[in-house]
Amino acid sequence: MKWFVVKRLLISLVLVWVVATLVFFSLHMLPGDPALIALGGSEANPDPEALAAMQKKLGLDRPILKQYTDWMGNAIRGDLGRSLLNDRPVGPDLRLRLGRTLQLIIPATILAIIVGIPMGVLAATHRNSFWDPLLSSTALLGFSVPVFVLGLLFVWLFGLRLQILPASGYVAFSDDPIGFIKYLTLPAITLSFGMLATVMRMTRSCVLEQLGADYVRTARSKGLAYKIVLYKHALRNALLPISTVVALQIGLMFGGSVLVESVYNWPGINSFLITSINLRDYPVVQGVLLLISILFIGINLIADVTYGLLDPKVRLD
Repeated sequence: MKWFVVKRLLISLVLVWVVATLVFFSLHMLPGDPALIALGGSEANPDPEALAAMQKKLGLDRPILKQYTDWMGNAIRGDLGRSLLNDRPVGPDLRLRLGRTLQLIIPATILAIIVGIPMGVLAATHRNSFWDPLLSSTALLGFSVPVFVLGLLFVWLFGLRLQILPASGYVAFSDDPIGFIKYLTLPAITLSFGMLATVMRMTRSCVLEQLGADYVRTARSKGLAYKIVLYKHALRNALLPISTVVALQIGLMFGGSVLVESVYNWPGINSFLITSINLRDYPVVQGVLLLISILFIGINLIADVTYGLLDPKVRLD
């Protein structure tokens, strides 16, 4: 198991380096001069001396490879540079915005798991009853309705029509715990809906596959109780592919949270990224993309290790 973890860790580190390299060179290939943006203008004929001084201050007068090695070295030490717009360090702002996005993603993931897996098990074990088509239709709705449509529907229904929850906004948990939960409820439910549908359908398929396996029939023929066979054996084996799907869905949630943060005016890392792209604040954009990539790769690393713990055959690959 130790070498399995080391192998996956080395692969993840290589992926992080590749992503960081692509992010750096891709942004530097875009048209526009960050030094001109830092001067606060986009004039066709800026002051050459001021422009040259700003390029030197930002280190843009150096060769591109030198800029890359310096940025990579600083990033390894946790220094992601300073914003071109306000000269603030990028790191503290990223930690603040990432924390707010995780406050949205973690509850949404927990909600999708604790609701989606039981729904999938119920649909699989009641295949010939009304529960299966009812739950499958609910999952189909989750696949079909875009997250921004669902978000706007919730805003209109619960925020404006019934007025039982805030339509948008954010308040820190430390300032007002009850208010934080109220502001969190609609965005978390909206973000979890697609993942819930995916987990439910995957659970149903995997449990049905396991219930039709030979070892289940053998266990039942030996008199083992149905619930023990279902939960101790069939569901446990079904959790292998489910864990992989959950990990992938968590990564996709960072993309889906862009729209959710926009609909509910949630000040997370994705809204920070969109603002920085519009203002062409390259150090912030590089930092956000690198951080999201590291999180995505880290989540998949955890999924690989978990898969290896649950299935010894995986560790032999």
